[in-house]
This record gives sequence, structure tokens and C-alpha cells, in this order.
Amino acid sequence: MGVKYNGKYIVPAPFASIDTSKTQIDDGRQLGLTYNVTLNGTIISTFSDLSDNTTVTKDAYVSDEALALIIGKQNALRSHLSVDGHELELEGIDDAGSIMFYPTITDISFGEGNWNQLCEYTITMTSKIATDGTDILSEQSGEFASHYLESVRDEYAMDNNEDGSATVTRTISSKGSIVYDPDSPGQLLGSLYPWQRASGWVRGEDSNNIETWYSGVIDTVLPGWNVIDTRVNADVNPLGGEYTIERGWIISNTGVYVTTKSSNEKEDRA
Repeated sequence: MGVKYNGKYIVPAPFASIDTSKTQIDDGRQLGLTYNVTLNGTIISTFSDLSDNTTVTKDAYVSDEALALIIGKQNALRSHLSVDGHELELEGIDDAGSIMFYPTITDISFGEGNWNQLCEYTITMTSKIATDGTDILSEQSGEFASHYLESVRDEYAMDNNEDGSATVTRTISSKGSIVYDPDSPGQLLGSLYPWQRASGWVRGEDSNNIETWYSGVIDTVLPGWNVIDTRVNADVNPLGGEYTIERGWIISNTGVYVTTKSSNEKEDRA
């Protein structure tokens, strides 16, 4: 089995293991799927390298400077894997087909030893997408599948005010994932950063018409209470990949209201 990253084979080919981890929200719906790929291999001072093909000859790498060669090959492997999102191809045996990932490299570690002739290493990586060269081999399904999210939140809270009114708050937030494009390795799928993926789901759960839709929610949950003011805040955390919309309603069943308690500001929906 050949193992190739960003167009070059890792020689000799490391052993590969693949497992998947699923994230579910509390109501049982599947939120996301992550492929975890581990490569366990050995650098050999006289025979290992990065190559454009698998027909590397041993004679080209014979040298008495074994330790220097191994350290040089460590640096070459580390440098080659320094850029995320390129294609990792695990070739099948006897033309059995390949499976491709577009991973984030999470760790490269070299094992203990004197590195006189051999050096074992482990590379771990994660990918949101796997393909067979034609189709995406995704086990993700349902309403969250196309968003590639790490977490979601949709909560209501109610607080009583001193003037007899109450404040109802709805918080919708999400954290997005890094996803690379199989058609443009090394590039983000859809050119979307994680926070933009999060905002897509959050805005989909939100509503443009708060006067009709959200007021209807209040009328249903708290009959006899009227919405007398609204407010909205949108927060983005680009480095954390998070996006949040918080909507609030001042409601009253007495008509008493302190006008300084809220704002009618609306967020920019461009």
C-alpha cells in the first residue's frame, strides 16, 4: 500500500489506521463526523525519502552518516507536512482503489532511540471529508451535514424586571469546523472560515421578521403578555470559529414599562 501526501509518496510506506468520531447533540441528532487518521512508520537511514513514485532504489541512499541522514529525513517529512488540507492518499493493494483525505495535521512525533539506523514516527491528522476519487464518502446526514459544525446552542431564558415586565432572551450560537476542498486541495471548502460556517446555520435558525414570528412565540408560551420592545445583538469570534445571535423581548401583562431598559437596534443582515 502506498501512502502519498501532496503528490509525494512517503517511503517506506507507513501503516495507516482510520477511525471515525461522531458528535451528537442532546436530542440525539448527529451534529458532525470526523475522520481520525494515524500513520505509523519508520525512517531508515539507508532507505527512506519523499518521492514522486514508488520505485525508489536503495543504492541511492547508502551513507555512513546515518544520524545526519535520519535527522535530515525528519526535517523533510516535517516540512512536507507543514501545510494542511492537501490530499492524503492511501492506496489499496493490487489496484483495490484508494481513499483520500484532506486533513489538518495535528501532531508529528519521532520515537525514542539513538537514531543510528532507524527512527520510528507517528503522524496524527483529522479530516471532515473522505473521497474515493469520485464521490465524497461521508456518513454525515441530516440538517447539520452541509454546515460541518463542532457545536450548536439554541436556548431561551426569562428574567423578571423590577417594573413588572420581563425580558425573554433567545441565544442561538454555533462553532464551525475547518473543512478543506477535495477539488482544490489546500483551500477551504467554499472559501468559508469556521465562523462563517457557524453563521450560516445560526442565521438559518434566526428569522428576519421578529414582529410576527417571534411575537407569536411569546403569545403562545405566555398568553396575555405583550411584546413592548425588542433588541438584537450579533457577535462573531473569528479566531474561535464562533457566531452568535441574541434576541431579546421586553414583555408585559400590566402595561408598565421603563423605556431605558432596551434598544431597538437591528443587526446588519448584508
